[in-house]
Amino acid sequence: MTPTRTPGSLLANCSVWLFLLVLAQASLAQQKAADKDQPLEQRIASLIEQLGDDNFNRREFAQRQLRLLGLQAYDAVHRAQQHDDIEIAKRAHYLVRSMRIQWSHLDDPAPVRRILVGYGKKSPEERRNRMEQLVKLEQGQLILCRMVRYETSAPLSKYAALLIMRQGSTSDDPQTAILAASLRDAVHQSARVAASWIRAHAKTLEDPESALGGWQQICHQEETTLTQFPQQTTREITRDLLRHHAQLLHDIDHREESMAVLRRTINLLDGTRGQLLEMVAWLGENKFWSLIQDVADRFPGEFSKYADLAYFLAESHLEEGNKEQADQAAARARAIDPDNTRVHTLMALQLQRRNLIPWAIEEYRLVLEKADLKSQDSLYARFLLSEVLHDLGSEVEAAAVLDGAVEAVSDERIERQVEQIFGRTRAGIRSRQLYFLAQAKLQEQMLDEQKNLLEQAIESDPSDGDVLIAMYRFKNADEAYKKRTRKFIEATVEHHRVEIELYDNTFHNSGDPTEQETARRKLAGANNQLAWLVCNTVGDYKEALRCSLRSLELRPGSSSYLDTLGHCYYAVGDYEKAVESQQQAVDGDPSSQQMLRMLKVFKDALETSHKEK
Repeated sequence: MTPTRTPGSLLANCSVWLFLLVLAQASLAQQKAADKDQPLEQRIASLIEQLGDDNFNRREFAQRQLRLLGLQAYDAVHRAQQHDDIEIAKRAHYLVRSMRIQWSHLDDPAPVRRILVGYGKKSPEERRNRMEQLVKLEQGQLILCRMVRYETSAPLSKYAALLIMRQGSTSDDPQTAILAASLRDAVHQSARVAASWIRAHAKTLEDPESALGGWQQICHQEETTLTQFPQQTTREITRDLLRHHAQLLHDIDHREESMAVLRRTINLLDGTRGQLLEMVAWLGENKFWSLIQDVADRFPGEFSKYADLAYFLAESHLEEGNKEQADQAAARARAIDPDNTRVHTLMALQLQRRNLIPWAIEEYRLVLEKADLKSQDSLYARFLLSEVLHDLGSEVEAAAVLDGAVEAVSDERIERQVEQIFGRTRAGIRSRQLYFLAQAKLQEQMLDEQKNLLEQAIESDPSDGDVLIAMYRFKNADEAYKKRTRKFIEATVEHHRVEIELYDNTFHNSGDPTEQETARRKLAGANNQLAWLVCNTVGDYKEALRCSLRSLELRPGSSSYLDTLGHCYYAVGDYEKAVESQQQAVDGDPSSQQMLRMLKVFKDALETSHKEK
């Protein structure tokens, strides 16, 4: 039988409850007053311990106080996620996720504020993208320190640190000490792992040798983290950290130690083609050629299956002076999937860009052997191979390669496709072939034959710039020939002016993005063609320079357009800028012998001008 509760007993129970409530409130009030008297760091540490208090109200009170402290408590709370007390770790984890972080500040430059709009709500991939944008800005490294400290994702925090660490600087740069101090100050309160990397980086900026021990410890810790706590890092982050350490060792002449560190990165590879390709490309770019052979030994199946990997192995042998072994490896690469002409065409292009010209030529010839004469692969390979041979001075061979293209475009359907896809007309292809033959006659000093071939070429295509330049430079030209050549040049320049006006109007006024992009490309080409023709012959050199600069606004970084710019600066007598532009062109296309030859011409002119002053 349930006992009957009397009003008196209820009153007594309520009194006890009220007494306990007042006592708890008094205790919390005393605690709050005591907290205010503590230094901030000590107060935060005390509140974190209270997150695990036996008393629920004290746990809730501590949690509210830490939330109110916000970013002042962030570093300590983040560290508390690893606390041995499960209750403290759980509440710290909740607090880190719930703290509102103000990523952009009112005094940040406008570009920084634009990049950081909505940063906290973005996907991990987008946040990485925003970080990559930030690091390009003047104050980007210091802004990224916020991500190092406050990113809830440990891998993203570390990625931000790696972006900062990749920015080059030297200890003898007077600004380096200032940067090091600023980076150290930006993370000095943070106990994040990535913050320790930034502190080590700051020390490296000031004194690389003294920082070596710290980097060794940091790398070993990250490798351990990858094994024991994989959610806190990734293979790529660990790899890039090891690479950073290896590069530091290499830069201060600890090459053997550097190689040993890089060998540890091979253990991080999972054997996928993309990852292997990234690895060997990086090793090649940084001249660690022997390590490419280590990677190939570790994954022989992949290196026998994929031509791009096999060619990196061949290149490593070549760079180490083993030409016979290199050619054997290249032959094995070329034999992989020989009937896939599209892959081999792209492979030839890659080899050409890496200045591995003999292997590129063999790849192009393989495509010509395997592909149907009228196929896109065959035609593309013919156009590219003919230009490579022309650049090498093998003019007769270059002309012979175009025989197949001339035959293919005799079919009107193929001719239309070639013009649409490659921008080549039947007349233009024939003119180019005749130009190559004319250059061969010039090499042999058979000037009458050269003149005859140039006449045929300009009759085929009256606007061919290279043919007009060759006619302008013809050694045995009489006055009538010179006058006729100038008329051709003036007509072609005017033709390009009309093109520029037409394409410019479409580029600025078209509402169709596809049409606008086509007009942009053609506008860049027309500006470049006008500039190239004028700066190598006669006309308004200042107009040519303006057109060349405009072409690079529309198509930044184009090596061929930078080559034109170098010629334009040379024409107006600005040899310093000519050398600068031509050097950029050569850097973009180190395989071009013609660009290299002209770089020497411009450098000689600059040196002579300095001597004459």
